[in-house]
Amino acid sequence: MTTDKIKALVVDDSLSIRLLIKGMLEKSGRVKVVATAEDGRDALQKIKEHQPDVITLDVEMPEMDGIECLKRIMALRPTPVVMISTLTERGSRTALKALALGAIDVFGKPSQKSAEIAQYQDDIIRMVEAAAHARVQGYAPRPALKNKPPLHKPVHDEGMTKNILIDDFMTPVRKSREMGPCIAIGASTGGTEALKTFVEPLKAPCPPIFVVQHIAAGFSQAFAESLNKKTDLTVVEAKNGMTVEDNHIYIAPATHHLTVRGVGSLVRCNVIEGPRINRHKPSVDVLFRSVHEVYGTGAVGVVLTGMGDDGARGLKELKDMGATTYAQDEASSTVYGMPRAAKDMDAASHILPLKDIPHHIQKKGK
Repeated sequence: MTTDKIKALVVDDSLSIRLLIKGMLEKSGRVKVVATAEDGRDALQKIKEHQPDVITLDVEMPEMDGIECLKRIMALRPTPVVMISTLTERGSRTALKALALGAIDVFGKPSQKSAEIAQYQDDIIRMVEAAAHARVQGYAPRPALKNKPPLHKPVHDEGMTKNILIDDFMTPVRKSREMGPCIAIGASTGGTEALKTFVEPLKAPCPPIFVVQHIAAGFSQAFAESLNKKTDLTVVEAKNGMTVEDNHIYIAPATHHLTVRGVGSLVRCNVIEGPRINRHKPSVDVLFRSVHEVYGTGAVGVVLTGMGDDGARGLKELKDMGATTYAQDEASSTVYGMPRAAKDMDAASHILPLKDIPHHIQKKGK
């Protein structure tokens, strides 16, 4: 083992999953799995012995589950933790709780389908490498808001296409329809908690907000429901053909790109299939290109914490065409990847701490 390798601890009650994740991580040549553990109690002992840089932690385990183990890790030796969860309703909600407790990100369990193994391996290696350099955020409980408005009911247009060519994204931006103001946000690692901080101070009247959060398949609906409890606005997972309204936040589904489309005097969500763009589906760049075409200079673009560079190109185009753009600063980012790429590309009109961005947007009246 060389000294520059990332030391990882893999925790899962399934021996086959432990061995699978261990093998995936070590194939990178940049990660060394220093130990594995079968439950939370075993993990805490292994942490003392090996002092890992990153921990992958199963959610549901006997003896001590992932949530209780995570609480103890954050209290005794705060360490970047990536949660590994089954794609069930219970698993999704528990994994989101883990993010609130300080976990860096959440992944689904690896599939046994050979066609999906390679992509999963690439994703989890990149996540562990990013987590090793992440800022571990402390747990800050946020009370749910009372007297929430009823959830938005989706309106579908049978004429909407579901498979717009993603190649259209790569063409020059078309003349915008200038439908009015909107806010488009892109986030990745650390974004689920950053978005809670962002939406909490927002009050009606507020233009529609579109969000691409890189999140594991199966978790976006639970995330939308969780975020809905933290704001006076109404948060929903975007559905194809859904009519866009003010005072609403639309979360991109975890496995589809989110775009918007002008239909007469209305704007509707367009949920589309297609290849990954910048390694991601949904892609922030795809969303940014879309909102510019529909909302023009009324669009506000925001890039928050996350690994990689998704969103930087789209944010630059928004800025160059007259829209107001923001990037989160390094000090408040869990992972300073996407905001750094936006900064390096001179794509942000303003670089601010996370907590200051929503107030700045409201002050400017955009």
